[in-house]
Amino acid sequence: MYITVEYGDNQSLIVNPDCPTKIFTEYIHKKCNLPKDTMIDLTDENATQFDLFAKDPFESVFLLFKVRHTYLVCTVELYDDMSLKKITPILNDWEKKYPSLERKLRHRDKKAKQAEEEQVRIGSGGRRQSTIRPISSKKSGVSGKKSVNAGKKKKEKK
Repeated sequence: MYITVEYGDNQSLIVNPDCPTKIFTEYIHKKCNLPKDTMIDLTDENATQFDLFAKDPFESVFLLFKVRHTYLVCTVELYDDMSLKKITPILNDWEKKYPSLERKLRHRDKKAKQAEEEQVRIGSGGRRQSTIRPISSKKSGVSGKKSVNAGKKKKEKK
């Protein structure tokens, strides 16, 4: 059982994911010549993120990945509150090889930036606007009238 990991100048690495998170990430750091303090994760062509940096170091990563699939090594930037700021594949010219991934990651980065701006605005005393929309009264069944069935239930109890 293995997965393929792409990085650098179109290099690939075959990795056995049947091991603890710590061993898995240290091996990738070493093979990709990344500094140990660089936070990494893997992503697939659908921009699925696995949050390896947040996993228990002794938890097996085997169930996270699909066997024989290809994943890209990414560097991860986090905000102070540990929420995702940016994820960047370290495969050179990844935008050309995975054009849909570029769009999805850009969208994710945009959402992360909006969330940060919202947190800053809320934290500075700004008023938060509700994103909840009212439900149509036609389908809600809520009205000022008593239900016909409610009266029947009261009679049955007597």
